[in-house]
Amino acid sequence: MESILDLNKEQLITYLQSIRQPAYRWKQIWHGLYVEMYDSWLQFTNLPLELRGYLQEHFTISNLSLADHIHSSDGSTEKVLFSLPDGNPIETVLMEYEERISICVSSQSGCSIGCKFCATGKLGLLHNISCGEMLAQVLHFARASNQEKHPITNIVIMGMGEPLLNYAEVKKAIEILNDHDGLNIGSRHITLSTIGIPEQILQFAYDFPQLNLAVSLHAANDQQRDKLIPINKKYNIAMLLEAVKQYIALTNRRVTFEYVLIADQNDAVSDALQLGSILHGLLCHVNLIPLNPTAHFNGNPPPLERIEKFQQVLNDHHIPATIRFSKGTQIQAGCGQLAGKSH
Repeated sequence: MESILDLNKEQLITYLQSIRQPAYRWKQIWHGLYVEMYDSWLQFTNLPLELRGYLQEHFTISNLSLADHIHSSDGSTEKVLFSLPDGNPIETVLMEYEERISICVSSQSGCSIGCKFCATGKLGLLHNISCGEMLAQVLHFARASNQEKHPITNIVIMGMGEPLLNYAEVKKAIEILNDHDGLNIGSRHITLSTIGIPEQILQFAYDFPQLNLAVSLHAANDQQRDKLIPINKKYNIAMLLEAVKQYIALTNRRVTFEYVLIADQNDAVSDALQLGSILHGLLCHVNLIPLNPTAHFNGNPPPLERIEKFQQVLNDHHIPATIRFSKGTQIQAGCGQLAGKSH
């Protein structure tokens, strides 16, 4: 059954017109879905009983099934495993910080990119998920957060999958997340993370000039990046950085580069020098992420002093860099650890 969350505002209005509902009806349904965050048609008591019954016959609200969930020992991170209607898995992560509450949303079940250190990539691409399936992930956590008077503040589309390879559905979901009549997540509180699909980066710039862009770089030269990220053979670093330069020119927005540090592979001072050279002059920030352990990759994070030296080299090149330790690594909820498995 189709999820009502797969309809954007225009599609909902058109559908309700087709079943001869009054013009104001869409506002009642939209408000119920995205402000009251109802998860059952029975809760829409402002709708006629007959219409509630009709909608229940034709639409589900969410077509995700909760398969498993786990909390970190400090309570700041929760990971949920959902099953899609076809049985494929997706994982979503809630992360609580002192100043914000973020949801890390998946855009695909599995991933076709195949980054060597990423557990999701080992699954291959299983399913391009719909707009409604992305929104259902957010609403699952948003309902509980609102009850506790701690509303969701940030959305990061950097869970399972490559969002720019499912861009039509991702775009539709972002527009609904950002909608002032609904969830009303501000543009600068939404981040899309990509491995770097040049033509789609430019389209993203035109569509969402106020959103945040994070680019997973992970290497400073093509020889290294080819080994870690196979798609680099199609979209090499020069092509990626040219797209980033155009993105910055179009939006005047700072780009974040994600760089997973792997001991003895991409963490040498020479790597930092090369990274500083290729990023010189760009409006950017670098997140240095010590490798998170996964069962499928035989690598280790560098020692802290080596990470700090790498950071210092970048800072010496006037490139701001922050060391980021992923939340929830002990529950396999950190960067590169989402594998669609129960615990």
